[in-house]
Amino acid sequence: MTTSLNKSLVFLIVLIGLLIHPTATAQEDLDLSQYRLRFGFTCTKQPNNSRVFKAEFYASNRKDRKEKVPVFGAEVRFFNILEDQEVEMGIAQTSQEGIAEITVPADYLYLTDEEGFMNFRALFKGSEAMDTESEELRIQDLQLKLNFAEVDSVRSATVKALTIDSLGVEIPVSDAYVILSVDGMLSRMVFQEDIIEDGELQIEFPQGLPGDPKGNITVYAVIEDDDNFGNVLQKQTIGWGTPQAERIQASNTLWSDVAPFWMYIVLTVLLLGVWANFVYTIINLIRIKKIGKKMALQEENPE
Repeated sequence: MTTSLNKSLVFLIVLIGLLIHPTATAQEDLDLSQYRLRFGFTCTKQPNNSRVFKAEFYASNRKDRKEKVPVFGAEVRFFNILEDQEVEMGIAQTSQEGIAEITVPADYLYLTDEEGFMNFRALFKGSEAMDTESEELRIQDLQLKLNFAEVDSVRSATVKALTIDSLGVEIPVSDAYVILSVDGMLSRMVFQEDIIEDGELQIEFPQGLPGDPKGNITVYAVIEDDDNFGNVLQKQTIGWGTPQAERIQASNTLWSDVAPFWMYIVLTVLLLGVWANFVYTIINLIRIKKIGKKMALQEENPE
């Protein structure tokens, strides 16, 4: 019994040591003097002509720039501005990732200056611990179009980019860098990157791109971080993909969302064994304590 008790005590000590491993302890307060606040502001025009305004708020380590700590729960206000006019478009609080964003519908009427630019501001008014943060954008409204054509069995994709002046005249855009991609298993798969000249870019559409079971494929045209237009996204679905067989995922396998039944059984047995050993150890500790008291009384009152 003594050997069994000793093994149980060793097991209990190891189990407690794992439970109080240092990685499970609470994170210590950050030394704010070692961090610098970063406040970024972007605008993305969506395929349906709505716009997503996003502010990213985080603290970066002065010594290790890869270390970022998101600022959570900060109230950010988004404005459309023109000289002395300031129209609030919306308010959002930063998420656990430090991101606050709003979506403005396509029919919203923006204030524009004489050159046709829209001016925006993202504002955090500050708090007791943090100063005011503000960023501004000045961008034009870009019309990005994505068309497809097939002539003599040759398939092509055409990207058109233009702006519209105050008189409604279309002005072709040049020197705009566009990325063409399709949906992949984990992320978008880029198949072409090029520069739009005189408002148009035409490419031969690649063969063999994987599509859905019907051969449909979604093509994306994206302009990113452009100084004049910000982010602009356009997409179209066309049946030029290679049909892929629909995947039927087997249930209760190692690679499915539901584990095999034998794993549940093994895990249950292991957990029951751990808790049984734990209870057994506590019972024996109580017994040892009682035996110790009984022996102490016998020594005090020998027959």
